[in-house]
Amino acid sequence: MLRISKKGGRIGMDTAKTDFLCNEVFRMTKGDFARKMFLFWGVTPAIVLSLWFVAGLVFGIVVNIVYFAVAAMALFIVLPLVMMFLYYSHGLNKYCYFNVVDHNISLSENGVMVTMYFPVTSEGSDDTDNNENETKKSEVFINYSRFGAYRVFSDSVVFPIDKPVSGFLWMPLSAFEDGPEFENAVRKLSSKLTLSAF
Repeated sequence: MLRISKKGGRIGMDTAKTDFLCNEVFRMTKGDFARKMFLFWGVTPAIVLSLWFVAGLVFGIVVNIVYFAVAAMALFIVLPLVMMFLYYSHGLNKYCYFNVVDHNISLSENGVMVTMYFPVTSEGSDDTDNNENETKKSEVFINYSRFGAYRVFSDSVVFPIDKPVSGFLWMPLSAFEDGPEFENAVRKLSSKLTLSAF
């Protein structure tokens, strides 16, 4: 993991005075990212498709065998389309995908700045003694007014980002030194959201 100075960005990378919430950059696993996406946007389509599938099975048994084809359509045609829609409309937008790349978060007067770090491979470089890989930095700003009420999980807190472009900000316990530091960061961010609501 890239080490982060709380007052100076990535050590050896820049000298920008950034008040990062975490000591290290962090990112979600792909499985956890998929679960959170399903929780926020996939529950309603899953319920509708389940009812469609069950109704097709019941009507196929009771009324006509043709309804089995209707149930199969829900499973093999509509379900993949819904999954593709969720991935392209939510998973790939900038307010969502930053969770699965190395990043850190900092607070400003008006919102949250997400700083992402992408590894850069330099071709033809023979410097094997350099243990610190070059990185490219990209930033996404999210206004406090766009955040909804946060949701608490066993190992993290998630702040949903409202429309026009939906997303979420994930803060894991593992990105902090200890529990009190994690609680302090969540309290600090939630207090900013409360103030922006007035």
